Amino acid sequence: MFNSTLLSINSLQIQLAMISPEVKSVIFTLSVLVLGAMLIFLAFRQFPDLVNKIRKGITGFWASISSEKREARLHKVICHHCKVGMGVLNPIYRTREGISYIEGTCNVCGSFISARLR
Repeated sequence: MFNSTLLSINSLQIQLAMISPEVKSVIFTLSVLVLGAMLIFLAFRQFPDLVNKIRKGITGFWASISSEKREARLHKVICHHCKVGMGVLNPIYRTREGISYIEGTCNVCGSFISARLR
């Protein structure tokens, strides 16, 4: 039993030794890609809330560093500086202690706004 196991391991080593290094690197790359795809699939299946939070975080970060201006017209916020109820540029929706807030830039005067949503 033990000798047959050694023979099979030795024959496997001989077979691997006969494969060119390029083919070995391709096999390794494909196996790593398959393993990564399996891990991503399991993450989507087992932890959808965590994946959704990560996706929203990446989307919010990208929106904050990109030059595209987004405007929130759903919630009209009155600016304390210009006293005008306008939309908010680059809105970020946050929750602090169970209370929802919107933060962003005033569409009229450009000052920072943080307001509680009801």
